[in-house]
Amino acid sequence: MMRRMAERMVCHGRGGAVTQELVVRRAQPRHIRYVTARMRRQDAREAMAMTGLSVAGAVLASVRASDDVWVVMHRKTRQAEGADAGHGPVFRCRPVAVFGIAGLAEVDGVRAGMPWLVATAQVGACSRGILRHALCWLEAFHRRYPLLVNAVDSQNRTAGRWMRRTGFRQTQLHGGLLPPACRWIAFIRHSGREDICA
Repeated sequence: MMRRMAERMVCHGRGGAVTQELVVRRAQPRHIRYVTARMRRQDAREAMAMTGLSVAGAVLASVRASDDVWVVMHRKTRQAEGADAGHGPVFRCRPVAVFGIAGLAEVDGVRAGMPWLVATAQVGACSRGILRHALCWLEAFHRRYPLLVNAVDSQNRTAGRWMRRTGFRQTQLHGGLLPPACRWIAFIRHSGREDICA
């Protein structure tokens, strides 16, 4: 459904040139464990509130319900200096987010899916690159699900802004569809332009 996508950004700072790259690939169990163990507090709170499970249980339930699960890897490369200069570049590659899409029951006869993403605190270092690719990921999800549905805790303003910036609009969900542990804001996104990633 989705192809491998990468973004390269070159940053310059102390210690010479640093190249940062985002790579998205199918998530392996070790990636999921890594991100789950280091999840942002708000992501962990929402995952538990949505499912009634522990953090690990909530992520596992999301993974099992999903058609596809992907990991965002943040790779930094810098040219070694000083005593290490003769040994070539220094690499660091870490998972910073895991995301997927889970099918839901049809809504008014339209196939609906729920995209989800959990991330570590380090996602902030590459959030612009992730946002840039998010529209492509969402369009890929729309090929299977014309309607995307999600909800965020009303206190999670960052997630609410993210939803709006990626084309979701706020809506009302009818009685009892979301657990009462948080004050939820529901969002929907309809299929958009197919050529957005071209």
